[in-house]
Amino acid sequence: MSSVENPIISEPTVEPVTPVFIRPEDEYRRTWIQSGCDYGYFLVMFLQEGRRLDVQPKEITETQLYLRSNETERKALELVCQTVSPKEPSPEDARRLLELDQWLMEMADGRSLGHANWRLAILSIPEKVAERQHFDRMTFPVNCDSPILFSWLWKRR
Repeated sequence: MSSVENPIISEPTVEPVTPVFIRPEDEYRRTWIQSGCDYGYFLVMFLQEGRRLDVQPKEITETQLYLRSNETERKALELVCQTVSPKEPSPEDARRLLELDQWLMEMADGRSLGHANWRLAILSIPEKVAERQHFDRMTFPVNCDSPILFSWLWKRR
């Protein structure tokens, strides 16, 4: 409630302040954006390519990507990989994650060999995030800024 002086009557009047209602899905999206999960999401999607099972929370913490990341980037990767019931990956899924994670680190170090489609997938992530943020600004009544994460990967080599 806020107090406002009424010019006609010398007594203050009380007007109710309407709280801003935020739907749970909007609140989740805001948390997602503020944590930089859009960047983490597209990186995890890259690491999931060709796998039967989604990248599991335990798996992501064992990747070189996770180990090289700062605290904010790690939190984003963890949020993206959250699951209610973790499963054990197949040996082929584990091998695939190891292969893509190794290639990603070689690209970050400027030693990537071939795989132009993988390189394009990684370098296009900032544009994909920008598209999502534009959609959010047009769709949601409450907007927030997303930190730019994994910039050490986006450097053009």
